[in-house]
Amino acid sequence: MAATTTAAGNGVGFKAGGYGGDYDPAGAKHTVRFSVAFSNRASGFYANHHPVADDFFNNTSYGNHPDFNMLGVNSAGDAVGLGTLRNNIAYTGTLTANMSGTNSAYNSWDLGVTMSDSQFRSVSTSGWDAARGSDGSLPVLSMLRLATDSTLIDRGTDVGLPYLGSAPDLGAFEAR
Repeated sequence: MAATTTAAGNGVGFKAGGYGGDYDPAGAKHTVRFSVAFSNRASGFYANHHPVADDFFNNTSYGNHPDFNMLGVNSAGDAVGLGTLRNNIAYTGTLTANMSGTNSAYNSWDLGVTMSDSQFRSVSTSGWDAARGSDGSLPVLSMLRLATDSTLIDRGTDVGLPYLGSAPDLGAFEAR
């Protein structure tokens, strides 16, 4: 969970990478999964000039600017879009940025689904400051969990992570 609306930091929820202009072909590949970013002043999920295409699987981004920013860097130091994105939700705010060159499929913006508040049990941001579970899990809240009749249920693709139903749901939470 990330929400950076105050002046502290640069307003990004999750940064995956960050070699800046220093290309490192042996740079670590990162995976961001089952995460929620909302109401950030800047990106919810950010490739952060990483030289390797990181994986972004089953995340939910709500009201960020943009929700997913895949700005990477190639071996010549040029800004390029990098990342593999599957089963993600971007809703409200600016959905995506720097996507040219990414491997994006089975995400809310790729599938032509109609996004609205009714896809979710709630879009309230209250309660996210509650303590995490003893296992580090996020607080159990209804915010951004799929409604029982959501068209985002079973719309994902298998990326090797656990899921219920005939296919993964989009976003950070399985509906069942």
